[in-house]
Formats: sequence, structure tokens, C-alpha cells
Amino acid sequence: ALFISKVFDEKSQEKIKHIVEEIRLTFIETLPNIQWMDLETRQQAQIKAQMIIDRLGYPKWLEDERNIDRFYQDLNLSSTNNPMINIILVRRFQKEQNLKKLGQRPDIEEWTMTPIDVNAYYAPWKNMIVFPAGILQTPFFDANIPISLNFGSIASIIGRNGRYFDGYGNLNNWWQKGSARSFDERAQCFIDQYTQYRIGNKHINGLLTLDENIADNGGLRIAYAAYKRYLKRHHLLSITYLKHHQQQLLPGVNLTDEQLFFIGFAQTWCTKTTPEMANAALVTDTHAHPKYRVIGSLSNMPEFSKAFKCPKGSPMNPEKRCQIWLDVKR
Repeated sequence: ALFISKVFDEKSQEKIKHIVEEIRLTFIETLPNIQWMDLETRQQAQIKAQMIIDRLGYPKWLEDERNIDRFYQDLNLSSTNNPMINIILVRRFQKEQNLKKLGQRPDIEEWTMTPIDVNAYYAPWKNMIVFPAGILQTPFFDANIPISLNFGSIASIIGRNGRYFDGYGNLNNWWQKGSARSFDERAQCFIDQYTQYRIGNKHINGLLTLDENIADNGGLRIAYAAYKRYLKRHHLLSITYLKHHQQQLLPGVNLTDEQLFFIGFAQTWCTKTTPEMANAALVTDTHAHPKYRVIGSLSNMPEFSKAFKCPKGSPMNPEKRCQIWLDVKR
């Protein structure tokens, strides 16, 4: 509650809500253009997208300190100088809270992260997307920066598909066999692409990282289309606006809005790690190395190549690209 009242900007909550809704509507509008997916599967995908629950910032019950007092009333910390004792007491309290849920109906409103977590997630078993307050601030999100950066920064988060869960969060493979087969055939392109990338002298496991790679690529593509839809819906593509807007870009950088969108995506994965950790992740992590989460996704976007004028046939403007979502009819 203290973090929310002192640090969190409520404008960010409103801004992310508009962005998430823009992305949802964009996905629904483009479903009819996905040629490889049969009608029944498209209809189920549309129902699921319409039913997605968004939880942004923090659970509303945290606004009342009395609720917090009731929640922690059974937690009794020790006055000892040994912090390990209190860590054990907190862990015990958390386990007891979980045990109380046995035999109870699942709480659809419960978050699996706290508001201070700098992360975001999609829970397919609830069909819920969650953006805690911790990630809705700089450098990941800011209500006062160009909207292009904000759309780009959340791109990979909204790409999670939860393929084996229905709109109610139930384990239910609602895909028709033909569509599932077409999906898997297109997924092979991503396996081949990411397997070519290397960290040191070892290759990325394209199969191990497949789901996350598809999510990154799909999220980026959908977020870009949603950003364009946002501009069009707010009449921000008119010649008059564009001429005026050129004077309102980020000061000190000679970058267009489209370039800022892709930079917003790339900056999300800025990281520092040791060679030992990077090598260990190749074996155990279902995510590709952050460097290739950026390169792999952006090289599959012709809009990126155009925005940065990448030469045809160069690594970031290849002849062959991998794509699953937003397959436009010609």
C-alpha cells in the first residue's frame, strides 16, 4: 500500500489499460485474415480474446489498509536480531495461506505476483493478463513518454497464447487438428531460425525456446499493428498532424516514432550476465538469450527493416522470415 501511494503513477494504469484493449481489438480484427486457421478455431480464438481478464497495477483490496491488516493478522514476526527467523516465519505463513485454499474454489481475482514485482505475465489457467505496478514505470513504462515506446515495451508480454486453455481458463485443447498441424508447420521455421544463433560456441536450443520465441514474435507483430490502429483511430496519421508531430519527438535523438517503437521493444531485454550463466541458460531456460530475443524477433519484421533502412539480404532484412500471427490475405 505504501509503494502504491508513494511511487505508483495512476496515469500509468489508465494508459496501459487503453494499450491492452487496443491490442485485444487488433488481434480480434485480424483473426479473419489468418488463412491457415480454420473457421471454428478462429471463432474459439475470438471468444477467448474477448474473455481475457486484465489486472493492472495492483489488486483493489490493497487500497484499504484494514484489508491488509486482516490478511496478515496471523503473521507474528519475532523481535530477534536474527533475520533468518523472520524469513522462516514469513515462509511458513505463505505455506499456510496456500494450504487454506485446498478444497476451495479458485479465486479468479488472486494475483501470483505482488505490486512491487518488476514483471508481467499471462496466466492461461485464468485467461488473465497481469501488469503489476512495479513494471508500469521507467524504464519499462511511462505515461509521459511517446506512446510508441510504451507499445513496443510490452510487445512480448501480450504474445502469450495459452494454446491448450480455453477462454474460461480450463485445460481444453480447442484447436481443430488441421489448424494445429498448420501452426506446428509454421513453428518449425522458428525452431530452425533460433537454432542457428550461438552463444560462444554453443547453439541455442530452438525447440526448448520455441514457445517463448513464438510469443516474442507474435507479441511484437500484434503490438505493432495495435500501435498503427491506435494512430489511425486517434487521427494521428494525417499530414497536418505528422508535420506538427515532427517537432515533438524525443529531444536529442533523431528517431522516428516507428524507430522508437522497435527501440522500446529492444530495451526491454537490456541485460548483463556472466558467460557461465549464459551457458547454463542454454540448457535449462525456455527463453532464448536476450540478445537473440531482440534480433530474432526484429529480423522477422519487414517494418523494422524499412524503419532502419536495413539492406536487403542483411541479417536484419533476410529473404526468409518466420511468421504465425497476422497473416494478411493478398
